[in-house]
Amino acid sequence: MKSMPLHNPLVSIALCTYNGEQYLNQQIESIINQTYNNVEIIIIDDCSTDSTFELLRMLTKDIKNVRLEQNQQNLGFIKNFEKAISYCNGEYIAISDQDDIWILNKIEILLKHIGNHGLIFHDSLIIDERGEQINDLKLSDMSKIYKGDSNLYFLVNNCIPGHASMFRKDIIAYAMPFDKRFFHDWWLAFVAASVSSITYIPETLVKYRQHNNNVTDILFKRSKNEQSRDIYSNYNLEWIEYLSKFIHLKNVKEIRFIYKVLSDYRKGIKGLPFIKFLVNYHIKLFNLEKKSYLSRLNLARKLYSAKSIK
Repeated sequence: MKSMPLHNPLVSIALCTYNGEQYLNQQIESIINQTYNNVEIIIIDDCSTDSTFELLRMLTKDIKNVRLEQNQQNLGFIKNFEKAISYCNGEYIAISDQDDIWILNKIEILLKHIGNHGLIFHDSLIIDERGEQINDLKLSDMSKIYKGDSNLYFLVNNCIPGHASMFRKDIIAYAMPFDKRFFHDWWLAFVAASVSSITYIPETLVKYRQHNNNVTDILFKRSKNEQSRDIYSNYNLEWIEYLSKFIHLKNVKEIRFIYKVLSDYRKGIKGLPFIKFLVNYHIKLFNLEKKSYLSRLNLARKLYSAKSIK
């Protein structure tokens, strides 16, 4: 991974659209009017059946740093983002949804704070379909924030939606291609934590629109698992197994151990490996406050008594 940013690096903005005519105008304007000027904008429309593509052509016709394409066949949002990102030439890449509104100095602020990290993300204001803020909510109210260089948190959680992230292009060499079974933003976060590090700034740099068509609604169902007595029965083992096979892992034994323990737990098997898992990994997986060894043992005792799925 490169450690020193360029003085005036090119930033690529990858925007994917599908039937998004209603909100595109606000989003495009917030992107093209960014205070940081050295950007390119990659827009791929995924066979919209409304007037999205025609609107995009009109909105971008006088903008020189825009590449606009429409797919010949529908790829789905994950593979469409893969395509858009593959076109990016910038040293840094920022992902954009079609229905949000960016604060005008978003890119400038992210560049100022990314430092040597592989990925940076920020907070977002939650707005409704009319553009009005919902109960003063922010994304940080909905998900426990993690920053650092451990990938364990991303085995069971994700706090980094694509619209709030910017990452070094170097990350793509490790992350491509995307597996369409899994969210691309979650995968990028895991990869960034695995091969580099992640940082976070609390500024709200996007107005994130919440409505029935958002594909990242999962972030609004804040996990209550840390309060549950049976928290390990519902996680996606297919996802954890997939992560355990990432060839650039530095902690492959840890992740394979976690996968094996959770697989056994799903079958109703606990034993000493599960106790070891609870003592050593529960706090890391949920990014909880550090506890003493005795406190962790007591927590492990409580969690061990949970009823597992058989």
